[in-house]
Amino acid sequence: MNLRIERIDKDLVSSFSDFILPAVLTNPDYDKFSFYGAISENTLCGLLVCDIKEFAPEILSIGVSPKYVNQGVAKALLSYALKDLFYYFDRDSVDEVPNFVAARVLEKASLPGPMDHILTGFGFEPVSKGEFCEITVRDLINNKYLQNAKIPKSITYLSLKDTPHSMIRAFNDELIKTDQFPGIEIDVLEEDLTVFGIKDDKIIRCILFLKEKQGVIQNIFLYQMPSEGIESAELMHLLSTSAAAAIRKFPNDTRLNFWIDNDTTRKLLDHMFPEAICEQKATFYELPFTTLKALTESRINEDLEFTMLANENILCADCKYCMADEVMECKKFYQKPDAVFEGGECKLYEKK
Repeated sequence: MNLRIERIDKDLVSSFSDFILPAVLTNPDYDKFSFYGAISENTLCGLLVCDIKEFAPEILSIGVSPKYVNQGVAKALLSYALKDLFYYFDRDSVDEVPNFVAARVLEKASLPGPMDHILTGFGFEPVSKGEFCEITVRDLINNKYLQNAKIPKSITYLSLKDTPHSMIRAFNDELIKTDQFPGIEIDVLEEDLTVFGIKDDKIIRCILFLKEKQGVIQNIFLYQMPSEGIESAELMHLLSTSAAAAIRKFPNDTRLNFWIDNDTTRKLLDHMFPEAICEQKATFYELPFTTLKALTESRINEDLEFTMLANENILCADCKYCMADEVMECKKFYQKPDAVFEGGECKLYEKK
């Protein structure tokens, strides 16, 4: 298969929305993501979405059209993106390199077996597996479990807008030390649904939601300190406070999306919201940056095939305007049209 990989504009990825995780589609930074397309005969057959951020670059989504599965599309996309990521950070202007590159794989986008094989072949290791489940604000109204949740007097639950930022910063510093979360970015969070549990003037647990986008509010973090695992009752308190805010603020058809990766949360969600829709399963992986550096000099370069650009392998080779010792220009163009370099024809072509 004749395949080329290139960065593409976000407006061209709409046909691949089913292959992108909901957390990616609704992210407030969606417009800043990098999109890599696999193109065969002018058809977009695969898509990789990447978020280049200095503390934790991440492959957010890899999707391949069913017609092109098992033809090397995902492998080519990953090779190209990883090489791009490495050279982005391997610069003097970047103060630090990240500890690892993360990756998310949506099972609906590709068979989990082949995708797992491709990622592990590049050195990625699976670190988390779960699914995205959705409920609506309508599901929250008159929910007997949320309405009857008894919050202990020793703990105060406050929304983001009511919590002192100095307290959030201190909590954030503790999270970073424990390696549980890369950081809390206040500006991207929903100020009413994001809730902190406070005891003795210190945050001990939280539930974080991104700002609403396209009718979806994405839950991105659920945490208790210390981190032995959050119990059902504690999750109920956080959900109850967030639910009350959602009912007051958003229309009934607004969706709340949750990442479920443990039995406690799964059972609680099933018990409280039997109507929850859980369709998208995903696995999260990590690749140490030191491994990526080693791969860049070997495996990644081997996986990508490059063709030396010369007059003999482009269609205008026998044009009367072609100059024997010049590839990039000719007698008609200071620089030949891009279409020529991509295997297309020139409108001014005239055979010798």
